[in-house]
Amino acid sequence: MLTLKARGVLVEGSLEELREELYLTRRATQYIIDCLWELDKLPTLNQIH
Repeated sequence: MLTLKARGVLVEGSLEELREELYLTRRATQYIIDCLWELDKLPTLNQIH
């Protein structure tokens, strides 16, 4: 079983900045997932880092 841990932090800023941050985080996460899907086998945690 694989899990992903995340922690939210309250920061001050506009709603537009929050949307941009969420969008960039989603894109980065999806990029990593796409790269992992292209591998023939699941890498170890040390290899992922």
